[in-house]
Amino acid sequence: MHKIKIINLKDRKDVLVSVIIPTFNGEIFLEECLSALKNQTIKNYEIIVSDGDSEDNTLKIAKRYADKIVISNKRGLAYQQNNGLELAKGNIILFVHQDVALAPNYIESAVNAINQGYILGKAKTLPKGNSSILKTFYIINNFFEDLASRHNTFMGFTHFFGKRDLFAKNKFRQELYWDIDMLKRVKKNGKMVFLKNTYGKSLDFVNEDGRNIVLFRDKKVSFWRILIIRYLLLGALSRFGFKFKH
Repeated sequence: MHKIKIINLKDRKDVLVSVIIPTFNGEIFLEECLSALKNQTIKNYEIIVSDGDSEDNTLKIAKRYADKIVISNKRGLAYQQNNGLELAKGNIILFVHQDVALAPNYIESAVNAINQGYILGKAKTLPKGNSSILKTFYIINNFFEDLASRHNTFMGFTHFFGKRDLFAKNKFRQELYWDIDMLKRVKKNGKMVFLKNTYGKSLDFVNEDGRNIVLFRDKKVSFWRILIIRYLLLGALSRFGFKFKH
């Protein structure tokens, strides 16, 4: 049975931007993700954590930072993003995954982009740490995202923003490539933008050899294998119309 619990911690006034963070067992990253949100250059935003009934300290951390928390025993990024959207007050929605820390000017840059007439956007992604392998990975990643944006699309999302009405009319669907599914449905509504003056910092690739601390903790999966899978196989299949569902 699908159960939802809502925790209202603070009642913010004059909210322009609603920041929604879908979480599940995110204690490794969440403190850094949420603390970055507290250091933004503008303040008229709210923080909504949409949790999938975490079994670690995720909710304990969230309560120190969030304005609202919604907990659901039905898990999945699409479900949880939709749950957060139901509570949002802002006319601009910013989605941030639990393993991303935003630059201090990210929200302000997103607001400026929407005010310029863009309907949806994202910024470049940078790695945490000084690994030359990871820096190379994200140089390539950002190059392709910038290229995709010129065709009014993106390769995927871990941090992105858009108009509230856009998301309200096009709810997320729980598919493996939920982000590509969303992009296909909304691109006809207006122009998208790739921001280079701000960034989201990826927290999950932390090892110097390019292995992922969560997904590949016990496996020797190289940076190059990740790159090949991401861009040459799964991404290509999704763009040619193949459907992947849970």
